[in-house]
Amino acid sequence: MPQTVTAIYENGVLTPLEKVKLKKHQKVRLKIPPPAVPKRKAPTRRRDRKSLANDELIKQRVRESFGMWADRDDIGDAVEWVNKNRAGWEERLKEIYKDA
Repeated sequence: MPQTVTAIYENGVLTPLEKVKLKKHQKVRLKIPPPAVPKRKAPTRRRDRKSLANDELIKQRVRESFGMWADRDDIGDAVEWVNKNRAGWEERLKEIYKDA
C-alpha cells in the first residue's frame, strides 16, 4: 500500500520525519514535486495622483531639454568633440599617477 512520507534532504541523504516499514537496503521509488514558484501579483493600473504628476513633470523636462545643444556652434560633430576633450586626459592621468 502506498505511503506518503515527509523527509528532509541533507548532505545527499533523505531522512524521513516519521517511522517507515522498510527492510534494510530495500529500494523505494520517490516522486519529488518541483519547488513551489511564488505567485507574482498582477500589475495594477491604478496609480496615485502624485505618481502621475511626477510622470508628467519628467515628460515635460525631457521635452524641454531635448536638443538643448542644437544651437551651439563650438561643438560641431559630437563624437569629434568628445574625443578632442578626452585626448588630453591620458597625458594628465599619466602625470598624476607617475609615482604610484
